[in-house]
Amino acid sequence: MNFDAVGDNVRGLLTATRTYVVPRFQRDFSWDESNYKELLKDLIAQIRCEQSESSANVSFQTSQYYLGNMIFLGTKDKGSVQIIDGQQRLTTGTILLAAIRDVLYESSKTKDDLAFNYAETTQNEYLVKKIDGTPQRKLQTTSSYPYFTQTIQGYNKDSAYVMQPSNEEEETLKNAFEFFKNQLKQSKFLSTLFDKSTAEKPHKPSDRSSVYVSGLKALRDQFLQSEIVAIFVADDNQAYKIFENINSKGKALSQVDLIKNDIFSKIQFSSTTGVDIPTFQWKEINRNLSDLDTDFNEFFLHFWKSKFPSDSANGGNLYKKYINKFKDDTNNTALINFTDELRSASKIYANIISPSKDDYPQQQKIPIYQSLDSINKFRGVQSRVALLSLFKSDIPITSHKKKQFLKFLANFHLAAFGTESKIPSNQTTNKYKIFSQDINSATKPEDIYTAMTKLETSLRNLISEDDFKNGFKKLSFSKQNSKNSLSDYPASYAIKSIADHMDSRDYNDDEYSIEHILDESGDHENLTNIGNLSVLETNFNSELSNLKPKSFQNNINYKQDIYKKSSYKMVKVDLSPNFNLSLIEERSSHLADYFWDNLLRIE
Repeated sequence: MNFDAVGDNVRGLLTATRTYVVPRFQRDFSWDESNYKELLKDLIAQIRCEQSESSANVSFQTSQYYLGNMIFLGTKDKGSVQIIDGQQRLTTGTILLAAIRDVLYESSKTKDDLAFNYAETTQNEYLVKKIDGTPQRKLQTTSSYPYFTQTIQGYNKDSAYVMQPSNEEEETLKNAFEFFKNQLKQSKFLSTLFDKSTAEKPHKPSDRSSVYVSGLKALRDQFLQSEIVAIFVADDNQAYKIFENINSKGKALSQVDLIKNDIFSKIQFSSTTGVDIPTFQWKEINRNLSDLDTDFNEFFLHFWKSKFPSDSANGGNLYKKYINKFKDDTNNTALINFTDELRSASKIYANIISPSKDDYPQQQKIPIYQSLDSINKFRGVQSRVALLSLFKSDIPITSHKKKQFLKFLANFHLAAFGTESKIPSNQTTNKYKIFSQDINSATKPEDIYTAMTKLETSLRNLISEDDFKNGFKKLSFSKQNSKNSLSDYPASYAIKSIADHMDSRDYNDDEYSIEHILDESGDHENLTNIGNLSVLETNFNSELSNLKPKSFQNNINYKQDIYKKSSYKMVKVDLSPNFNLSLIEERSSHLADYFWDNLLRIE
């Protein structure tokens, strides 16, 4: 393997007449506070405080610090090289230098003092250097451009020129920048510098300011003098292979990072117009997954399992599975189709795990939204693979069948994870795997319907009737204590589902709400139990609020006239004038039987 390995330091990298480009296949900046806090701690620990007889005369000495290997695609004499390994460290170092620059500028009194000159050198030598009059960003990014350049690499006193983050990576960059600037405030920074030193902090404000500026320069120099081994590799394939096997410091490369690296190395600018298709696709996927309760790695693994369910892929073997799957794809046709399907699936996946009611304006599709929403509130992560397989399928199925299937899954998740049954989620994994296999091999709608029934039966067989009913009878709901709380959601879901089934409704609408048959405000512990819950038209519920007696009564006499107005079967059947505290437990048992017999039934 042909490469040049050069012993150097960060100053040597940044003062060389070359730029360092973060290539398109690299992951976004992902260091969190624990990573850059450790780097800052290590750098400061290398700085020695030395004090003469005069307590104000404090100097700082830097020492040796090894920052690790850095690998670049390109020869060492090229004007621009791509960063293969070292992106996170160089980006974090650039942010640290920018933070030092900012506090030095803010500490300067005139344009001739040391603080100003140190800040100018930091900016013009190590961040953005002019080459023949043209500004040259030493570190060049694409995914966070122009935010990173404008707000961090550039120094802007005028807040009008400071950009706000527009994506998750830029938020992460901003957090790191603000962390460093906060840590470098005079009082905090000097306390850290002198923490384990025998030297004393100066007492006079003017002396402290002078030592503060010297300390900032020492920190800057400590980073710049950090030793590295710079490895320059001219051949693309060799560089990508090194990337797969080396990760010198920081976060280990994930399985998906390695896959992304391979995809971007094989699929170059695949459009005749020069559009970088893979980069465009990856950005769209990230947009689709932004602000969701998931990450790219989880989505990718679920997508893989839905597409190749027989692979038995997991977080540890995914990269090997990927390499094996595409090893014979000599012209990358299958890989190009795979990435396009991945992009399409990301939008479907986002809808599965975070459905929006606005996406279901048609009344007949609202049940689909409500079932998906409920599955996610019950933390039905394991079902996402099966749902992705179903929603990606090109075989058309009736809306009725889809609604029926999704409703069963929501009901199963209540039974399995919303009560004390607490079925281990790994017991469902193989069931969903088999379902995905059946969906992928289906050729007609009847095959899909058979797969649905098969999955429903296997899932229901996981539930013990006694365990379910015992757990169901303990469900509770309180309007007073936790409005819209997920802890109360199982009881709310169960009572509404039963009421809907009694009235042959497909979904629950905004026309009714949860009603405590006997007022919740009493001091009896059973009043929030599901046996004391019903549904009632919202307007009637408002009327009851006006009729409520000042003192609690364990009866429903004052409610009877309003209950008689209700059109709901649950109210007509269960809310008799004789209902009292002693009947709550009996009714909860009746509701458990109803849910088991009707809502967990395989049709």
